[in-house]
Amino acid sequence: MFLTQHYFLLAQEPILEQHKPGQKWQAKNKGNVTYVFPSAHSQRLKRSFFVLDSLKSSIYSGIDHVPRHIRFIYNNRTMVSNGFVTFFPWRSEIQTPPSQDFSLSGNAPWLNMVSIHEYRHVVQLDAINKGFNKFLYVLFGDQALAGIRTISIPDWFTEGDAVFIETMLTPGGRGRLPSFYQPWLLNLKELGDKYYEKQYLGSYKHNIPNHYVFGYLMSAYLYSNYDYETVGSAMVNSGKNWFFPFSYGLALKKKTGKSLNKNYKEMASYYNSLIPEEKEVDDLVFDNNIKRYTNYDYPKYYKDGILSIRNGIGDISQIVYTKNEKTRKVKTAGLVYQNNQISLADDRLAWVEYLPGRRWQKLTNTQVRILDIESGGTKRIMKREGVTNFLFSQSGDRSLTLHYFHDQGQVLKVHDLLKEEEIFQLKSNVGQQWISPFWVNENRIGFFEQNGKEHVLVIINITNGFRKELIIGNGTPGPAHSYKGYVFFSYPIGSVDHIIAMNRANGEIRQITNEGYGNYFPYIVNGRMIYNSLTAAGRNVAQKNVKNIGEFPVIELNPIKPFGLKGIDKQFSQNNSIKESDNDNETKKKSPGALMPFAWGVEFLNDDLDMSIGLSARDALMRYSLTGGYRISTDLDERGWFSRFSYQALPIILDFEYENLQRSLDRAIEGGNVNFNWNEEIISAGLRLPLNFTSGKYFNNLLMGASFNQAIVENFNQDIRFLDQLSNGTFQFTDVTLRFSHILKTSHRDFLPRWGFQVNAGNRISLDEDDFSASQVYGWGDIFVPGLFKHHSFKIRGSGYWQQLTGESLYIFSNRVPLVRGYSNILFGNYGMFSLEYSLPLWYPDIKIGPFIYFKRFRGSIYYDRGKGVNNENNFILHQESYGGTIKTDLNIMRLRRDMVIGVDINYRPDTKNVSYNLVLNTFVF
Repeated sequence: MFLTQHYFLLAQEPILEQHKPGQKWQAKNKGNVTYVFPSAHSQRLKRSFFVLDSLKSSIYSGIDHVPRHIRFIYNNRTMVSNGFVTFFPWRSEIQTPPSQDFSLSGNAPWLNMVSIHEYRHVVQLDAINKGFNKFLYVLFGDQALAGIRTISIPDWFTEGDAVFIETMLTPGGRGRLPSFYQPWLLNLKELGDKYYEKQYLGSYKHNIPNHYVFGYLMSAYLYSNYDYETVGSAMVNSGKNWFFPFSYGLALKKKTGKSLNKNYKEMASYYNSLIPEEKEVDDLVFDNNIKRYTNYDYPKYYKDGILSIRNGIGDISQIVYTKNEKTRKVKTAGLVYQNNQISLADDRLAWVEYLPGRRWQKLTNTQVRILDIESGGTKRIMKREGVTNFLFSQSGDRSLTLHYFHDQGQVLKVHDLLKEEEIFQLKSNVGQQWISPFWVNENRIGFFEQNGKEHVLVIINITNGFRKELIIGNGTPGPAHSYKGYVFFSYPIGSVDHIIAMNRANGEIRQITNEGYGNYFPYIVNGRMIYNSLTAAGRNVAQKNVKNIGEFPVIELNPIKPFGLKGIDKQFSQNNSIKESDNDNETKKKSPGALMPFAWGVEFLNDDLDMSIGLSARDALMRYSLTGGYRISTDLDERGWFSRFSYQALPIILDFEYENLQRSLDRAIEGGNVNFNWNEEIISAGLRLPLNFTSGKYFNNLLMGASFNQAIVENFNQDIRFLDQLSNGTFQFTDVTLRFSHILKTSHRDFLPRWGFQVNAGNRISLDEDDFSASQVYGWGDIFVPGLFKHHSFKIRGSGYWQQLTGESLYIFSNRVPLVRGYSNILFGNYGMFSLEYSLPLWYPDIKIGPFIYFKRFRGSIYYDRGKGVNNENNFILHQESYGGTIKTDLNIMRLRRDMVIGVDINYRPDTKNVSYNLVLNTFVF
């Protein structure tokens, strides 16, 4: 997830995403779903349970499969609005806060929409659990089904089909939101249909909307041109025949008579015919370059210039100031919360950011950051108070905030900033959902209320509580600005979002913009409106005179229908009747242990120093994991079988492990090296404490660990021996580790951070009165600094260790630091190395070789490594030096969406004048 980095330590389980322990859970059984939810706030949740259970028969449409039992876990202790279904373990998780992003929320209760979307995934994923696949599931566990799904069913179908279902079964859904699908249509208009691979797999050259958008448009086209069973059965048959390459394309051709590419071409042609012929927006503030897709969001007038948030394909979120055609950075923002709002008062600019939990990843909250524009300094307020929106009043003396509390729902508050006191509060009812609050004047506030059928503009006098409601329609309004008795906001007009103005007195609506392909975020000063206008090169900035508002035409708003569908509304609505399930069992209070069984499957892990493959089991609340398998160190000095148990539901993680390893080690002596081999068994028990200190633009993570270990050494059978070594024996040792990283967030095009560092250190030492004695201190770290041009990067690396090599009954610990490239792992008493590497992008080709390989990017690096190893007992010193370069390509194989990085490392050693070539394989990049 974007809020945290996952850490791996050698021979340890990855840190799981857990709920905070001690939370009280309830369970409600309804047919094949057990709803697991916190005791607090349960009434709001139970309404969505009823809706989902009532619509199950419609959600089965096309695929015609009733899935096996699953648990839906509702998390109300986070501020992230999302949901997911996973095989490992088999469960769905719904994050309950309503989204404040109008391009996601739509005109439907959030819990209804996201639950329907995720249950469609349940139907999709379980539909492949039949026949031979079921045998593999029994043999290899849930991860076998996950692998089958990945290689046989494209992600665009699973997500697009779910968006289609959410759109058809609710009055909202993203298929009714122009802000969701218009960017893809603009790409089609500007770039042409290109080819299927680019639209699905993405690009580093151009901004390609994600597979949710492409998937909805493709699914909607298929459902419009073929019956439900044809489209659904193509997916099911693809999963059954996964062992055939391109099984989905084969299944679709068998069912429709047309190849996947032909269906895509016809889909693109169809949607191209639906793109409206809109007049271009004149006098855009910024140049449009489709190869440098950049947004300048939420523009505000400030001192004869413009403030905005710049972000895009090559930019992280930054506050920028533009004046006289020159733009400068003011401040880099942190993890911006997606509410589509910033607020300006005098020299203060405020916005909301995510604030990750210190220990528990399911406890992500928010904070308000206020920037002093003149000084560049910021302060954080309202930390971990569930703020979703923050707006200064016109005077800057008051603030309007919308909060989400896990036990109350949404709450509006007004604060007097001078007196530092709350002066108004309003709580939402069970059936209400609020979005995009705004100030009307110093004594009136407004917001949009979604009541399950339509959006209503609500204006409230905070002095007397008087409430006025103006009905808008079933479209989704964007953030608003009040000016001269009107409320300005974006709203769908046909298939394009335009800015309209609603008269606060009588509800009369005037259309303010009628050009462009999407206009958003109006802000008005002295009759001059500044706003965002969507282009194929990003959201640009435009301006319009609105002093004479009476000159703009009065319009009637029409109902918003799902985009791109033809003739399927009636067919679908026949199944869309809400009926209460017969399988409604009583709600029960249970401990999480009674509710959460475990799942198991094959798992592969790798990091800088270690890789492993094996079987793993976890419970649904991610409190514990059990893993067994085979691991090998990347420097090849140890390999063998392992089993681990990790309990992670406490602030401190408890780890237990058994390993049976083969060890191999070269020891440097004058005139050459001596190789040693032996077997060892290690039993260990340890503690880990992961902490997340992220609060701004840098990801800050700390991991501390300590363990007690017992090792049994056997089969030490070399012909050459040192007097200070024993062949067999048993000893105990402690292992203390520390890892910290401080990494700047990255843009889509960045493959290394522009700024940051990471350090890793540890100490292993044997206890007294054992068969062996051993001691090792080690550490390594990386520093990242910007290169000469954008997306170029320097990486400075240093590593070293001290290892005990003298004394009686020596034991040699395995290596845990990076080495000079081109050299094998040789044991020294003291070792240190330095590396300087310069990396840069070379080419964004976006070319394919048939359906087999799609090349997205080529990148390269040059490096210089230098090291020194010393053995003091024999005064032996070895200098190591190498330099070289790497060429890598980011590509997709066999139309799989996960990027794969493959390359070659060319290394030259001056001491031997030897050139070596090594394959670089970074497996899949998520």
